[in-house]
Amino acid sequence: MDITLSRILSLLPTNDAGKIKHGAKADFAKKLGFDSGDIVSMWIKGTSKSYNNYLYDIATLYNVSLAWLKGDSNAKNPAGPSGELLEKYNALDEHGRRLVDLILNAEWERCTKAAPAAEIVNLGTIRHYLSRPAAGVNGLVEGEDYEDIPRTADMPREADFCLTVSGDSMEPYIHDGEMVFISEAAQLHPMDVGVFSVDGATYVKQYAPSYDGSLLLLSANPERETANIVIGKDSQNTVQYFGKVILDSKLPPPIYK
Repeated sequence: MDITLSRILSLLPTNDAGKIKHGAKADFAKKLGFDSGDIVSMWIKGTSKSYNNYLYDIATLYNVSLAWLKGDSNAKNPAGPSGELLEKYNALDEHGRRLVDLILNAEWERCTKAAPAAEIVNLGTIRHYLSRPAAGVNGLVEGEDYEDIPRTADMPREADFCLTVSGDSMEPYIHDGEMVFISEAAQLHPMDVGVFSVDGATYVKQYAPSYDGSLLLLSANPERETANIVIGKDSQNTVQYFGKVILDSKLPPPIYK
């Protein structure tokens, strides 16, 4: 006799001699929808194992744990809901109880299973220039003043290097002391923000080519028009472009006060 049947039969009342009381089989079987207790006798004789189809019903009728009936647990009584919830559960048909049990078991496994350790992914490093643009330092040009810092998941993947901005000429879009990320390969369009070197000094400005061949490097801050840089067509200035600043959206043309 398997453990499931043994535990099912233990739910039936017995006499002093340990035998199942007269009429107990019939009472038990009728609760499951049978006309007589013959089905229980067939289970005991081993001619039928249909009791496996009624485990949900038996567990509900006798308020025992389904895992206990199956032999998967020694905890006989369920630690589940009581009161109104239990009444609703008991009022469900077999299909409804199976669905509820399926969901409960799946959620129990999800909540009790140890969470896997977070996978550590090495994203490499990115070059961070320490000389701040607009400070008149040529470290970015010569490539001497930098450090390699670990890339993090929130950094743009297309970024080739990063730097920290100095000053308020790009407010309110880029703040003093903010780190920005630059793509060297990105195509620069009018009003995009780029990193430029003018005569060895590095700047973060909006790119504004003029129809007459001159170049305007504009401040986004409406109060910093005086920080604009104008490179004439025939200028002898040395201008170098390093890349496009990666922003969430394109900046509008500045309107100065």
